[in-house]
Amino acid sequence: IISVISSTFPELGCWQFFAQAIEFEGEDAEDDIEEDEYIFTAGNDPFIRKWDLASQREIAHYQCHKTECTTLICFYEFLISTGKDKRIVKFNIDKEKIERVYKSKENISSIRILENHDDRDASKFLISTQTGYLELLDFDLELITSLSSPSNEKIVSLINHSQSEFLSFTKDGQITVYDQETLSVIKEQ
Repeated sequence: IISVISSTFPELGCWQFFAQAIEFEGEDAEDDIEEDEYIFTAGNDPFIRKWDLASQREIAHYQCHKTECTTLICFYEFLISTGKDKRIVKFNIDKEKIERVYKSKENISSIRILENHDDRDASKFLISTQTGYLELLDFDLELITSLSSPSNEKIVSLINHSQSEFLSFTKDGQITVYDQETLSVIKEQ
């Protein structure tokens, strides 16, 4: 399905799969559960598009950005998107509405979810900017802390290394290990 959608709409740059179980009530239901399956896409316009897998058709679209979307992540019932407008948008899939917006001062190059497995609402979002800053946000997209990367180079990727550490990779090849809670540098290479 992704190849069909991306060949028909080459401007789409990212997608996320979402399955939603619907329980039927009533005499004839007999504990039937039907699962609706969707793909959400984003790309060279400000919209997140919702596609029905069964019909392979767009069934809704939501304007979440002012310019093109660059990242799309599914996290529980939320879509987290970034865009060239320097915004991070937390979109509630069930309610079909934007819940929170965070405006960064710089273009966002990467985003990672630092997931708290015990308490989803204690999870955090980590973003990197094109000039080498890291920003840590809480679940409601409120800024917790911000700092410059040691090399001051563009961070091109962030990877969760463990429950307590993450890695950043810069354009010039620098790899840095950070403590997930304090953002302090553990090791550079």
